[in-house]
Amino acid sequence: MPAQTLPTICNQVTTAKTVAVLTGHWRKNSEHTEYRRLSITEELGGEFLQTVRQACGEITALAESHDLVLNEYDTGHKQDSHEIQWVKLDQVREILEEFKLVPLPVNATIFDGSAEMIDSLHHYIIVVQSQGGEPILFFRKFSPKQELGRSKGFAALFSNGQFDKIRETTFLFDARIDCIARGNFLYVLNQHNFQMIFRYFERLRATALESLSSIRAYVPIANFKAFEDSCVTHLVKLAKLRNIAQRDYLRYVKMRDLKKVIKAFHLPIEVIKEDGEERLSFDKAQPWLILNLLDDAYLGSVMTRLQYEVNSKRRLQS
Repeated sequence: MPAQTLPTICNQVTTAKTVAVLTGHWRKNSEHTEYRRLSITEELGGEFLQTVRQACGEITALAESHDLVLNEYDTGHKQDSHEIQWVKLDQVREILEEFKLVPLPVNATIFDGSAEMIDSLHHYIIVVQSQGGEPILFFRKFSPKQELGRSKGFAALFSNGQFDKIRETTFLFDARIDCIARGNFLYVLNQHNFQMIFRYFERLRATALESLSSIRAYVPIANFKAFEDSCVTHLVKLAKLRNIAQRDYLRYVKMRDLKKVIKAFHLPIEVIKEDGEERLSFDKAQPWLILNLLDDAYLGSVMTRLQYEVNSKRRLQS
């Protein structure tokens, strides 16, 4: 279970001795990530080990203060700083396929520092293993700004009382972690970077037509082509489309249910008759209205009796 696995990971990191760093490289027009291994000194390895221990220390502190919230990953949920979301890898085919590409550090080709390798550097993984334990993978998104040679300024090194320009390739690794994985579970600490590492938006584009087909099958929308065109070129709309297509309630929602929400929240969505069937009329000037309606984004507060449009919600367990 995710709640039991995460503390075990943090405990293992405190006693871990072995650390390796893999770099993930992704080129445009490439379907797969390539991995290389950094050749590092023992001292630098200690810095990476300290980074993952710091991340685990912060998680442990949240858990001990009872502030840690652990939930299953939901693409439509806006993650708070005290929240960690989990993914069961064998239930998410795309992510599982990416994991299969990650080699054991001992089998990985060494990072050679070539311009091609630097240009394609996309993320890196700190691999930690305690004696007899499973490898634990700590993912971090890499930014071109972390390669000093690519920044707008120039770097200077102070040595022996004098500054000199740094000519060698130099990287800045920070002390943050975006995801943690061990066994069949992956934990998301930074939702945006997690989506970037696993090329979430590229996968959304690939499944956009499938999501639209599901919506078209259950929800009558007039001028559907205009609705489709509005969605397929917008990443946030694509994410919302996928959320809607995966909702259990979509197949059970009737036009009368949609009309009740439109009336209750005074939404400027017109319902027209087309071929003898009532349909929602898509308005190019207000492209989010139908998306938010289908995503069940309009809520009423029991406490204040006020009505809200929300951009993030999670269903509570009854």
